[in-house]
Amino acid sequence: IRSDQQTGTNILYSLEGVGANQYPFHVFVVDPKTGNVRVTRKLDREQIDTYKLEGFAKFPNGTEAEKKKDIRIKVIDENDNPPIFDSSLLRASVDENSAAGQFTIIKATDADDPETNNAKIAYSIIDQKPHHYFGITKDGMIFVQNAMLDREEEDTYILTVTGKDLYGAEGGNIATGTVTITIRDVNDNLPTLEKPHVSFYHVKMFQLKHVAV
Repeated sequence: IRSDQQTGTNILYSLEGVGANQYPFHVFVVDPKTGNVRVTRKLDREQIDTYKLEGFAKFPNGTEAEKKKDIRIKVIDENDNPPIFDSSLLRASVDENSAAGQFTIIKATDADDPETNNAKIAYSIIDQKPHHYFGITKDGMIFVQNAMLDREEEDTYILTVTGKDLYGAEGGNIATGTVTITIRDVNDNLPTLEKPHVSFYHVKMFQLKHVAV
């Protein structure tokens, strides 16, 4: 903050706003004699991403030397937050005998700036049981890869997935989640008898008569 009317120390400078004279206090301070503004502590963009301050230049008698100056300080994001999976969202279902194709999408969250790759997540499957019947796109779309799903054989599949920010680039933060996929039943089985043969028995009924002697 600098006034053209400054000659020596005839101008006093001050700051007002959140991060100055409002909570959180004194994140930014100004030298009242020079107008130089400095930061006093580590900034966290996820708490406050922009500080909106007002700078003042006044004569010692309190009158304004300049009109107040609006100061906007934008905190540049660093990739300091890993992706997070919400376990309640990592469940899906698909019909047995489904053809190959996409059927559900999973998402992780990242507290970093959503306008940057710091919060852009790439997904992959690192393990699946009991069979490798599923695939996943980089953007988190799970798809049937092998059209051999049979609920009567296996009704649940467990996929271990990872989400890596920086859209998968080197140095990104990684999170791991478990996706449970339930195989829905379809009417694909004929009724069957429990035994291959059924035996019938003919019973002859006898009627007894009472004979008086």
